[in-house]
Order: sequence, then C-alpha cells, then structure tokens
Amino acid sequence: MKKNKFPRVKKLLRRRIVVIFLLAAQLLAFLLILADSSTRSKVTELSLIVFSVAVALYIIGREDNSDYKLTWVTLILVGQLFGGMFYFLFRAQSRQKKLRALIDDKDKKAAVYLKAEDDPDAREAFGKKSPQYVSCAEYLRSAGYPIYRGQSARYFSDGESMFAAMLDDMERAEKSIYIETFIIGPGEVWDRMLDIMRRKARDGLDVRLIYDDIGSFLRLPEDDIRGLESAGIKVACYHPFTPFWSMLQNNRDHRKITVIDGGIAYTGGVNIADEYINRVERFGRWKDAGIRVTGRAVRSFVLMYLRMWETLTDADEDWAEAYGAEGPEESGEGYILPYDDSPLDRDQVSENVYLKIISGAQKYLYIETPYLILDEILIRALTLSARSGVDVRIMTPHIPDKKFTFMTTRSYYSQLVKAGVKIYEYTPGFNHSKVIVADDGIANVGTANFDFRSLYLHYECGAVMFGGEVPKAIREDYIATLSECEFIGADHPLCADTLKNRLKRPICRLLAPLL
Repeated sequence: MKKNKFPRVKKLLRRRIVVIFLLAAQLLAFLLILADSSTRSKVTELSLIVFSVAVALYIIGREDNSDYKLTWVTLILVGQLFGGMFYFLFRAQSRQKKLRALIDDKDKKAAVYLKAEDDPDAREAFGKKSPQYVSCAEYLRSAGYPIYRGQSARYFSDGESMFAAMLDDMERAEKSIYIETFIIGPGEVWDRMLDIMRRKARDGLDVRLIYDDIGSFLRLPEDDIRGLESAGIKVACYHPFTPFWSMLQNNRDHRKITVIDGGIAYTGGVNIADEYINRVERFGRWKDAGIRVTGRAVRSFVLMYLRMWETLTDADEDWAEAYGAEGPEESGEGYILPYDDSPLDRDQVSENVYLKIISGAQKYLYIETPYLILDEILIRALTLSARSGVDVRIMTPHIPDKKFTFMTTRSYYSQLVKAGVKIYEYTPGFNHSKVIVADDGIANVGTANFDFRSLYLHYECGAVMFGGEVPKAIREDYIATLSECEFIGADHPLCADTLKNRLKRPICRLLAPLL
C-alpha cells in the first residue's frame, strides 16, 4: 500500500503547488503596482478613491442582502485606494453573460419537465390534509418545484448507515448511476464506490460523476479522474480551479445527489470521504444526516442532476429517458417536495424555505447546522419564533473545522439566547447535519448550511417533507443527541457581557458575509 500511496500524494500536490504559486505571484504583482511611485501619485490615488466611492454607491443601490452591503462598504472605506478594485476582483466577475445565458437555457428546459410533474390532485389533497403548510409548498411551486404525494423517504442520522444503503442500491443498479458531490477524498468510501462504478460502466450502465474542483482540490489527484474516464464513466467538473483571480471560483457546487436507476435518490450533508463514516477522525466524531427517497419524487432529483450536467457539458439530451419506471403507487403517507438553489438568480430558495419553516412553527423548532452565520432576516425570524413561545433549539459543533468560522458562529449565541433560543454544542465532535424540523409535521434535509456562503453563493439542494415518518424520526434523533451536547445558557461564558466578547462580536459579524 505504501508504494502506491506516495506517488499518488506527489501527483496530488504537484498541481496544487503550481496553482498556489501562480496565485501568490499575481498577488505580489498587484502589491508591487500599488507600491510603485506612479501608483502613489496624486492623480492615481485620486482616481482609485473616486472609483472606490463609485463602487460603494453601486453596492448601496444593488438589490442585495443588507449585511453584504455593510461589509463591502466598510471594507471599501477602510481601504480607499484599492477597496473598489478588490470588490471588482472578488464579486463582479461572477455574472458572466455567457454562463448566465447557458444556465437560463437549461432552466427553461427544466421548467418544461418540472411543469409536467405538477399534479393538481396532489396539491388539492395536500391542501386539505395540511393547510398550515400550503404556503410553503406554494412558494416552492412558484419557484418551479412540484409536490409529490404518497412518497417514501428514509432518514439517516449518520454517514455510516447512509453509505451502507447507498452502496447496496448501487450494487443492484441496472440502468444508471448519477453522482454529484462537493468533496471526493481518497479512502475506503471512494474506493468502494469507484469499484462499483467501474463494474457497472463495463456492464453498459450510464454512470456519471459531477464533482466540485474546489471541494476536492487538496484531495483528488487528476490521475483518478482520467482513470474514471478511461473506464467509461462520464465525468464533469464544476468550475475547475485556475490560478487566475475570478469570482467564478467563489460560486461552488455544494450539492450532494446520488440517483440510481432514476428511481432512488439520496441527498444530505454527506460527502465522499472517510471522515463522513468515521473511518478517520479529523474533528472528533462526525455526525451527519441524509435521506433516501423513492417514488415519482425522484424525477425532480433527476432533473436537478441533468440540468447541472448539461450546464457543465453543454449537452442536449432527452431527460425523460433517465426517469425510472413508475411501478406501483408508493404507499408512503407523506408528501415530498425536492428543490435546488442557484447563486446566479435573485431567489434565495434555501433561505426562504428555512424562513417558511421557522415562521410556521407553533410548538417546537429544532435545527442542526455546522455553521451558524446569520443575516438579519434569519436572526429576526428565530428570535421572534422563540419570543412567541415556540421551543426553538439550535445544535452546532463543539469541535471546529475552521476556527474563525467557529468563532463567528459563537458570536451569535448571546443575541439568540437572550430571546429564548436554546443553543447546544455537540461535544463528541463535528455535527455536519443540515436539518430543520418543526411540530412533527414538516422537515427539511439537504445540503445548505445556515450561513451566507450556502444561502447566497453556492448551488444547494434539499427536500421538504410534510407528514410521514421522517419529521418524527428527525425529532427522535435530535432529542437523543441532546444527551451528548453542552447547553449554552445565558450564564455561559460565551454569552457573558465581557470586554473580550464585546470586541470580538462586531468583528466576526462584519466579516461574516465573506466566510
């Protein structure tokens, strides 16, 4: 094993070192230009300041999140000479016309297929059974996503059980395997999946993989990808990381979708790496969550996947051919509404789903998230819910994977606790679950964290489940996990009104939209 390991590591590092060197060279060149005597001239300085002021006014006038505006305007005022240029480099390149045109074309194609899935009878039945949740379903329908009734879903409270079921389903695949993930890390999980994918591709199945290059940048050697393609597996990489400054690198594909034979779908927080099944320990014990969906609702996941596939490859296929056989009507009692979210439109679907669930809660609202970095809208919704008598609980990790992000998460505790929100930290390690459940009647499991990056910058996906067994299963798992958590009350040092906390909180809040 050691003989194979070190060449793989060398190949992995080679590209990374070159890219990092080129980025550092560009940054150095930029700093040298700023330090040059001509750059320091009065005319150049005045031009840069005027440009920064113009950019600040442009930001204020944009239809954007107010927290983003505050952060960027403050940074520009602090760095007058190059604040405007920094914003231009960091933000302005994310809306390239060619990419937008391609995405719009695929969105229009998907809309036709999704509209065909809309079932008026299902909507009518849902309205009679769960009138309190109609507004949430109608919002998602306005965004193009249909609701499905009589669907079956299974909840997984850890990556181990989810991967065991997924690998078993992959072994039984007869038609296709579609995988989309943010992270691929070499190890037991990837090796087992890779073996199945290669065998199924040899047998003539349609096997595809979409991965995010940033997510796998420090892990997956290029030789592994070339090996996939030579084995007959179709591969698409979301925005390959390049050694040139571009905001396109900031919009990442954070989704995790696996679709098997067009009739089984998985989603949740679980990436393809050994820490997600606790084969290796990076930040203590890893807790995650996911769901397995069967029935007609899987078609929405098929459409999500193929829309991204064609956006990356510019292909044009008949998506209905990827659907699984309808088979007998599902016997599940619940309703399922899968959806996805794009950073290149004006509709923050994931955040709006969270807001609908928060505002609709009457008895209890339980949330699990690895990062709690909230905008003013979410803070107000959570505190209003708690002050209205709802039992609002939020579970976050106790062991951080990113220290400043962890510090920023904790900076919100005091304000939330004062309003009556109960905060718990998962002491055995890192809780990566992205789960929200309310009143045993509605739950969401997906890929979006409660942070700016997921809600505004990444491609995400999820599924809202109304009724059925999943909301109850999530509540039971949540209550059981509380015994492994530390309660953060008003008397906890993290909520104390000390000078250290008063200085730390505004700095974290200011930089929160950039995390």
